[in-house]
Amino acid sequence: MKINTKHYAFWAGLALCATSLAQANTLVTFQVDMTQQITLGTFIPGTSVAYARGPFNAWGTSALTNNPAGSNTNLYTGTFDDAADPNGGVMNYKYYIDTGGNWENPSSCGGGNRTLGLPATSGASLVLPIVYFSDAAPSLPAVTDNVTFQVDLTQQIAMGNFTPGTSVVSVRGSFNGWGTSVMTNDPSGPKPNVYSTVVAASDVPLNLQHFKYYIDTGANWENPADTSKDCTGNRFVNMLETNGDIVLSPVYFSDLAPAPPVTNIVTFALDMSIQTALGHFVPGSDTVECRGSFNNWSSGAFVLTNNMAAPNPALYTGTLPIVLPPASIGYKFWNSNPTAGNGGWESPSSTGGGNRTYSLVNSNTSLTIPTVFFADLNSVAEFLTEDTLVTFTVNMTNAITTGGIPFNPSSDKVYLNGDWLPWWTWSDPLQPYLPYELTNGTSGDQLYSATFLVPKGNPLQIVYKFSLNGVDNELPAYVNHTRYVRHQGSYNMPLDPFGTQVTESPLGRMTIGAPSGGSIPVSWVGLPSAYLQTATSILGPWTSHPETVAYGSVSGIYSTNYPMSGQAIYFRAVK
Repeated sequence: MKINTKHYAFWAGLALCATSLAQANTLVTFQVDMTQQITLGTFIPGTSVAYARGPFNAWGTSALTNNPAGSNTNLYTGTFDDAADPNGGVMNYKYYIDTGGNWENPSSCGGGNRTLGLPATSGASLVLPIVYFSDAAPSLPAVTDNVTFQVDLTQQIAMGNFTPGTSVVSVRGSFNGWGTSVMTNDPSGPKPNVYSTVVAASDVPLNLQHFKYYIDTGANWENPADTSKDCTGNRFVNMLETNGDIVLSPVYFSDLAPAPPVTNIVTFALDMSIQTALGHFVPGSDTVECRGSFNNWSSGAFVLTNNMAAPNPALYTGTLPIVLPPASIGYKFWNSNPTAGNGGWESPSSTGGGNRTYSLVNSNTSLTIPTVFFADLNSVAEFLTEDTLVTFTVNMTNAITTGGIPFNPSSDKVYLNGDWLPWWTWSDPLQPYLPYELTNGTSGDQLYSATFLVPKGNPLQIVYKFSLNGVDNELPAYVNHTRYVRHQGSYNMPLDPFGTQVTESPLGRMTIGAPSGGSIPVSWVGLPSAYLQTATSILGPWTSHPETVAYGSVSGIYSTNYPMSGQAIYFRAVK
């Protein structure tokens, strides 16, 4: 069985190398609005300097300037050549102030880097959207823009993901609380496959509105190309500085242009050995299916089978012809056993709980998708061996929903949704979410918490999301938190700021303290099944210390005192 490891070294240095790729040489125009920073005093016009930083300048400082005679003197811009990133690759960047705030911390990107895809051809130009430094918008009167959204469904119709007259396409975004604004077409017009709608968006001038197109059958949420989406994974449009009209050009759903169909004979393979060992799947009685965009996510349409005489009788496979234009298909596996949880759907850790994807090729051929484990859980050590009480806490200070509505502690309620419950239906009038309310203590802060039972046999990985009043409004749709239960029996999840996505690694930070009393204190963010390994060389051999599994706490920090040996010691945690 494959062992996944996370390595840490003490007194070690590693040399890294990278392959050379075709470089872009793209002229990129950066734009950042400093209005709120000026108000806060973290940026002083004429004294402070704003910079754009990223791989394009080796994270150095490329100064931005404003136009004192322009309509917005607080807008700082600059155009620089990106020769560091490959054509068609993704550019990372952030803004920086030499006084006050220094590095920005954009909430829309979870505090991480901003991103946008580069054009596929060298010598092209790219204009980045206007953003507020750290996504901190000023307190200005809102403007209302009538935005015309247009999407071309030609390819989706050819792929069978959209049936005119039956399927419904809508636009969902921050302007409508990620609700549904239905789009319509003109069947007798020159472009019957172009669907459009006009939505009134109200927000602070220049603020970004994020959105995506959605089909109620087949493809569901689109996945735009890198050049069309930023770090949120969504399309975007800037509000105007005054009330007005914005007409967006038609785009293809998921940026997939029409292409002739080809036949890919695709084999899917799924290892159910761990699910069988845990009693979450009974061979001969339970069934496992593959559902995806290629079969409209239909129940019972594609059941996988196994071979009891094969070397691995827990390997379930299925082959079917997929006749579609070359594109990326989305799919997931489904388990009929009622103890599987999550309504039978897997929640792959490799996708953050989202759909698996695989790209079809542009010629008639046979494809075998690499074998995976159900939910990517490849060891019994990935599951709880006892019922565990898990406490979730969220900081609601200055919390704002995806629709731009601030949290009101006197009238709003905070709820939790997650894959182990399993997910209850958002905005359900029957209110199945009422048992999952988080409450505030008496300390006067805005920390809301609650403790829930996660049953024995549930994966250590927990995918979840907070909610105001039962609506999917903490993060964009299908953007969730992923953390791990790091201690059995009871465990306190780390504090989550509302609206900031968190995706933990199974094994985390390792700390090695100063030697004392003949031993070295070692601690790491671990799992109930993780343990320490040591070596006297970075190349090994590595010696396992399974006894360190017992050193854990409700905090999830595991530690031990390792005896000194008079020579260099290397440590790593494994699971």
